[in-house]
Amino acid sequence: MSEQELGCTACSVFISARCDIPTTDSQRLTADWFDNDTYTGCLAMSFVLPDDVPVQGVFPIRIVEEFFGNRGTGAPALDDSWMVCPYILKTKWVHRPWPIHPVLEDYSLAGDVLDRVTVGEAGGEGAVPPGATFGHRRSVVVIVLPVKARETALSPHEGAVGALTLVQWVLADWLRAARMSTGAPINELTYGRLPLAIPVRYAIVVDDAKLSWTDERFDVVDDEVMNRALPQPILSGPNANRIGEAFGQITWGRPGAVQLDHIKRGDSAAFHGDDIGALLAYATACELAIVNVTLVLAWEDGMQPEDAARKFRDMSATKLLTSLCHPLGGKWSVDDPGFAQDWRVHVSEVRNKIMHTGFRPTYDEVAYAHQALEALMTTIPARLIGKWKRFPKTLSILVSRQSIDLYASKKALPKIIDDLENRSHASEVEFAAWRKAYYSVAVGGDNTATPAQRPKISYIRNLLRFWSR
Repeated sequence: MSEQELGCTACSVFISARCDIPTTDSQRLTADWFDNDTYTGCLAMSFVLPDDVPVQGVFPIRIVEEFFGNRGTGAPALDDSWMVCPYILKTKWVHRPWPIHPVLEDYSLAGDVLDRVTVGEAGGEGAVPPGATFGHRRSVVVIVLPVKARETALSPHEGAVGALTLVQWVLADWLRAARMSTGAPINELTYGRLPLAIPVRYAIVVDDAKLSWTDERFDVVDDEVMNRALPQPILSGPNANRIGEAFGQITWGRPGAVQLDHIKRGDSAAFHGDDIGALLAYATACELAIVNVTLVLAWEDGMQPEDAARKFRDMSATKLLTSLCHPLGGKWSVDDPGFAQDWRVHVSEVRNKIMHTGFRPTYDEVAYAHQALEALMTTIPARLIGKWKRFPKTLSILVSRQSIDLYASKKALPKIIDDLENRSHASEVEFAAWRKAYYSVAVGGDNTATPAQRPKISYIRNLLRFWSR
């Protein structure tokens, strides 16, 4: 059987020709690549993936040291107590039917709730009938890893790569490669999209490169993945009211609300293991904060929007940030230790590496970016509160009541609150008009493009009947 080799800086992949997998295929898993002098046995881990990946067959994958080096600083280190590079693992990709198609499952659930809410009963023609055979396929991959010791592979030392982390990295990159090669719309396989429980078997290699599997099957349950799978608590009434307030702030496009939206989007991405999405969201929130405070200060100083556009539109975020030392005082240098330098090192430079080199940040780098974001987001309101008499309008637009309670002195607190309540709405309306004029100049006039043609929306009398034709 011929093999096609795909080489890259991260790893070398040897791909066998596609083949059909029979119902019972234990003989297809052999250990012809196993190094008896290095390893004592093999772990087989089975993953059901969220998507149907257009891959089927047996694929050995060869990992070299660059695979770990490209993970960035702060990533877990290679642990030679259970593996060494170059490292060859074997994957087997299988398609299996799934009883209910997620589109129809979601549709049936939505229709059931609609019927209960509107007519008080469920089970109309939109419900999936008992015994329905609608379904689709999902991919299941079994990964066989040679190990020196299964204990350290499954429970690695602090700061070292374990079997589960390695498998997630390999699968994520393999799915990216499949997406590149086939054009299939495959989602990123972040850590949070891994199955909650992973069945595992152990084997020793006997004569003629045969795998002798133990009768015992055990499960690996990752604490971090389990925490992400736990249901979120239902909000109480008073807390639920905050959703309405936030909705109103988003509707009006309040600068602080837009920034907070990006911060929480980043937190959600980080929670689900999307490190790139998290860091880009944090970087966006930081740059929004820097631009917003620059523009609001310029508006309050009486600068015309056209003049502000000519002055600021070609300035970098770094230049804008350091320039804030003039109106707000304090140290804003990105070269000296402090919040500004932390923003440059942990947010701006990492964001640029992502955008310009395809860099993939680590969990630690996302955490450092969040810390730098928090430092910036606390410094700006603290400095504005210290200058509240000089910039009362800016404070009323950009500083929340919680920040005022936190940073204002007891003597100034009632005056600031009174001023905030009297100015807030009028200042927001005036600045919104000024900002609109600013961006009409800053973005170069009318950039309206012909909108893309949206897919036609069809109204189907019965989705289930239509689907089963």
